[in-house]
Amino acid sequence: METPLIIAHISCGPLMSFLFFLIYKYPPKKINTIYGYRTNRSMKNKEIWDFANTYSAKFLLNFSLLTCIIQIIFIFKDPHSETLLLISWLIFVLFAGFGIWRTELELNKYFDKEGKRL
Repeated sequence: METPLIIAHISCGPLMSFLFFLIYKYPPKKINTIYGYRTNRSMKNKEIWDFANTYSAKFLLNFSLLTCIIQIIFIFKDPHSETLLLISWLIFVLFAGFGIWRTELELNKYFDKEGKRL
């Protein structure tokens, strides 16, 4: 496999798995605009912030690990395919969007629009 393709594969699944693991293991303690699950709703108060960061990190960690498995399958199938690399990135982006959507659904279950626990 060419070096740029190896770097591209490493930058998708494994790197994202590592980053989501860090966020899961060391969640942000204070509401901030740099690190963590940052939406207008998740930043309303500390309780929502903690819940959203814990839920999304766990959810996205699982999906980034699944992306790694898909990438391994693609690498063994055709290690020189840029198309398979793009597909694996697309899968990850879809998983990330799904993770945001699922986190917002969970926030709807437990919090109202003003940020108060239901």
